[in-house]
Amino acid sequence: MQSRPKIKILLIEDDLIDRQMVKRTLMKPSQTAAEFDIECAGSLAESFEQLSKNNFDVILLDLGLPDSNGLETVDRVAKEKPRIPIIVLTGLDDNETGFTAIKKGAADYLVKGITVEYQLMKSILYAIERKRVEAALQESQMQLAAAQRLAKLGSWQYDAATQKTTWSEEMFHIHGLDPRAGIPSLKKLSDMVHPEDRELWGKTIEKALNSASAEEIEFRIIRQDGQCRWLIARQATSGPLGSNCYYGTLTDITERKKTEEDLRKSEKVAKMAYEQLEIANRELKEMQSQIVQNEKLASIGQLAAGVAHEMNTPVGFVASNFQTLESYVKKFRTLMEMYEDIVKQIEISDKLQLLKKAEAIAQAYQTMKMDFILKDIQGLFSESREGLERVTDIIQNLRDFSRIDQAENIGEYNINDGINATLSVARNEIKYDAEVKTEFSEVPTIFCNSGQINQVLLNIILNAVQAIKSEGDEKKGIITIKTYAVDNNVFCQISDNGPGIAPETIKKIFDPFFTTKPVGKGTGLGLSISYDIIVNKHNGKILVDSTAGKGATFTIILPIKTKQENSSRNVEIYEMQENTIR
Repeated sequence: MQSRPKIKILLIEDDLIDRQMVKRTLMKPSQTAAEFDIECAGSLAESFEQLSKNNFDVILLDLGLPDSNGLETVDRVAKEKPRIPIIVLTGLDDNETGFTAIKKGAADYLVKGITVEYQLMKSILYAIERKRVEAALQESQMQLAAAQRLAKLGSWQYDAATQKTTWSEEMFHIHGLDPRAGIPSLKKLSDMVHPEDRELWGKTIEKALNSASAEEIEFRIIRQDGQCRWLIARQATSGPLGSNCYYGTLTDITERKKTEEDLRKSEKVAKMAYEQLEIANRELKEMQSQIVQNEKLASIGQLAAGVAHEMNTPVGFVASNFQTLESYVKKFRTLMEMYEDIVKQIEISDKLQLLKKAEAIAQAYQTMKMDFILKDIQGLFSESREGLERVTDIIQNLRDFSRIDQAENIGEYNINDGINATLSVARNEIKYDAEVKTEFSEVPTIFCNSGQINQVLLNIILNAVQAIKSEGDEKKGIITIKTYAVDNNVFCQISDNGPGIAPETIKKIFDPFFTTKPVGKGTGLGLSISYDIIVNKHNGKILVDSTAGKGATFTIILPIKTKQENSSRNVEIYEMQENTIR
């Protein structure tokens, strides 16, 4: 895994002292710091010139500039480079101005003199990540819209509290309507329904709005262009009973209906249709396999920035320490030259001249703060040594963790070592929200795919962190990891003191695409993949125990097998998958 490039910052600030303060803040050694490359501009015109020539990851913007003042500065910079996150860094401590700046596109609003080091660094990192996620979400939405058009699948949502209805673009295409005209009224939709299906359609709509049960109907519409189309509607409430939000999908199944009519007429056509369904089913399985693979890669990508930051932090302050040591050496050299001069003058100068030179040396000693330097220099060496040791440790843990999803990579594996390697690469994701306590027992090695087991550990640990974070408590949560062996099995228990899992949810958590996270925060594949790795690929078990409000415990059980036994099991799984496809 390669380190990320430096985070390149454009600091738009006309005050030279404030510039130096920001640079000094970002160059200090810190647990949360990345490696920053800072360019400065003293005016809006100068900043636009730099933006046209260079690529920047983030912009730190002062609102008071010689050629622009106030919130219009945010507007102009955001319009010039909409894809670069902007953090307002100003001396004006005013909530209303801050809120307005955020509305205009700023990622954060920080006040000079109040903002501390870690706040500025976290704000920069979060702004960059937020912009990346927004771009990824926009791309996903475009891909989803394209997929819906291809599948002739429309989706809608209705919020009873606000009485607001939202349609996807494909909904308009299905009804033969122009999206620019807006969503049609319920009466207009009712008029489009085929006269023979209006009663069924009306009853289904009423039932869906008055109950939490899912409803599904097939009906026909007569579009404005005269076409009669068959549709299938699926609708239900969103979330638990009593929710005011309703959602559903609408699929154009006209072609399928025509196919069904043809099937009744011809046995030959039925066989051809069956073959087409077989092809579609195989393509769907391939698509699902690709989605699962992408989810695995995404979980590793999620850690990339954190690992890069962990590497850049010690390297950054070692480099900074060497710069400081270089300046200290220059001062030592100056002082030694003064001492050499007075030694040469001892035999030829009188006492008064020698006293004046001695006073000059003493004054220089004080001016150069040599007492402080002598104390500080040992600390610089200690910090640098610690930083280099941290880099070595991170690299070793990355090597232990990196063999992800190589089916042939079956070998000896110690789960305690796997947990330590996983915690190391996930450190940046964990350290702000949770403390990890480990209670390791001496356990035997097992034969398995170490990369896949590490993937499972990573999924469950990150889920625990996200559950703790969702409570919004400033106090860090606790994640406890225990290992032990019983009979012919190795056990690993991962517990957290987060909000726990509701009883109606716990039986669904291993289902593909099931997630309780907000839209854009999770795919619902992490635990499904973990279940497949432990149960299907390693003949183990994965259990969950939770009480709402009291945290959750996941238990991984892996059999202690020989290399030969494990290889035979993989052959059996492969043959079962091949037979299923045939």
